[in-house]
Amino acid sequence: MPRTGQLYIFGDSLSDDGASAVQVAEEPIDIFFAGRASNGLVWHENIRNGLAVAPAAQSISQAPDADGFLRGSDLNGINFAHSGAVSSSDSKPNLPGALQQAEGFAALVASGDIPAPDDQDVFVIWIGGNDLLRFGDASFLELFDLFSLGPEILENIEDTVGTLQATGAANFLIMGQPIVGGAFLGDAAQDAQLLASLWNNIARGFNDDLEDYVDDLNNEDGQSALFIDIESFIEDLQDNPAAFGFSNVTSDIFADGAPETDQSYFSVDGIHPTGAGHAAIANYVLAQADAAGFDLTQFAGNVVPGTFRDDTLLGSMGDDTFTGGLGDDEIDGADGVDTTVLSSSDTSYSLFIGDTTVTVADRSGADGTDVLQSIEMLDFNGVSFDLTLFDDAASLEVLEYRAMTEVYLSYFNRAPDALGLTFWADAQANGITLDTIADAFATSEEGLSVFPQDAQLFEFVTSVYQNALGRVGDDAGVNFWANALQSGNVGRGEFVLRVLEGARAAPPDDATEDFIAQQLADRAYLDARTDIGIYYAGVNGLSNTDNARTVMSLYDGTTESFASTFEATNAFYDAAIATDGTGEFIVTIVGASGETFFDT
Repeated sequence: MPRTGQLYIFGDSLSDDGASAVQVAEEPIDIFFAGRASNGLVWHENIRNGLAVAPAAQSISQAPDADGFLRGSDLNGINFAHSGAVSSSDSKPNLPGALQQAEGFAALVASGDIPAPDDQDVFVIWIGGNDLLRFGDASFLELFDLFSLGPEILENIEDTVGTLQATGAANFLIMGQPIVGGAFLGDAAQDAQLLASLWNNIARGFNDDLEDYVDDLNNEDGQSALFIDIESFIEDLQDNPAAFGFSNVTSDIFADGAPETDQSYFSVDGIHPTGAGHAAIANYVLAQADAAGFDLTQFAGNVVPGTFRDDTLLGSMGDDTFTGGLGDDEIDGADGVDTTVLSSSDTSYSLFIGDTTVTVADRSGADGTDVLQSIEMLDFNGVSFDLTLFDDAASLEVLEYRAMTEVYLSYFNRAPDALGLTFWADAQANGITLDTIADAFATSEEGLSVFPQDAQLFEFVTSVYQNALGRVGDDAGVNFWANALQSGNVGRGEFVLRVLEGARAAPPDDATEDFIAQQLADRAYLDARTDIGIYYAGVNGLSNTDNARTVMSLYDGTTESFASTFEATNAFYDAAIATDGTGEFIVTIVGASGETFFDT
């Protein structure tokens, strides 16, 4: 059997992941859970989500096109299943049956909207339940005319398979129908024994014929097919419900008035499984597929999709991928290395890093504003961003940020960039000393471009004095530090920190009035420049280094120039928060309350 590639789903409400609900309402119909006929994820979503039982996501993986067909995302596979679908092309308006779903797939392949199948793709067909539910509308005499249903459903499935084969499909997973009992049809089966008996006879005959057809299909050249015996699964479930984790398989949530989120039941309404029921089906399908050599494990990507509403998404113990979509979502990755996927480049987003959560706001509105917890990676339209390099930055004190800003000023003569400042803040929060950070600045690409290693040490020393304190250093001090650097007794990073410490240190006991006055002037100049840098990177979250140089160049020590730097920063910020993708990736540190960490 082949290694799987893409998973395509054709069927009815047992496989509908909420997508068909958007065809009849602007908001998904909460049949039970986000447009699904279940109180959790449906079975194939569980395969993709690491067999998560709880409603971890509110997923609509598709949206209808102008022709009424659903175009699925590649996260859950591409799902054409519709609630209410029958096996033929005839169904409810805009809810095509399985054969019509296959015809829609073929049309999308022909148009190039979906790639032609290859030998890695698997096609799942689970259909027939709504055909059999015609029992409910039949008169007593008409019931016996329905014995032809089994052959009719089988013929439609054969036509569905043939339509898919014509596009190049070669690997099929075809699921049988359940027999009635407590698990499916619930009270209806108990209250109408004739209905149950007829269903059982037709379903068993249909399943036998379907299995034979799948065996024949599997023997065709170039074809791989697997029959999933749902009948046997339901029988085992009813014989030993506790082994599957259920306390009730003879009734349903609706009949008993149990909480709609209850996962101890197998069935929500007597026909459709709960989220836990779907997880059990997913386990069974995986086991059957594994025994037959069908590798479905490659679909287990722990993908947790959201809707265009406000979702609460919870990850598993493994590596999860979240696609929140529209709406303001709360996403908790839990354990593992988890990723939140965003639809645009980072220039459309503002990132707010707090003590325990990260908030990412899409200024265009496409992804809403999402609050993230235990998320390690962001994916901006295919470009990865490692949050672990930044997520402890909020644990630093403001004074520690100011000290690091002073190092930026001294080396680069510019305001910090928010990304760099946050990165080094995270590093310091995780034990990297400011001395080490200062050394890293000296050997960085920017540091070497400003002060090459072979540059005159006298020039380096005087530049640091000018950048940090706004003045030329005294001859004795400059010569002392140049000689110390020349001898190797002091590194460049240590030198910068010692200059900054000198401006902050208490004056010696024998200090002259001129010395004290100069020191106070140095502190005032350094404080003002640090305020400018903090406002640019810390408060406004700006990272454009050219603009950072421009802002800092405006300050000449006067009150007027100080005000000008803030005006310039505000103008840069206004441009940066553009909603059309032409802006800038904003990164800001916030406190536990969500307020800006830095004073404005």
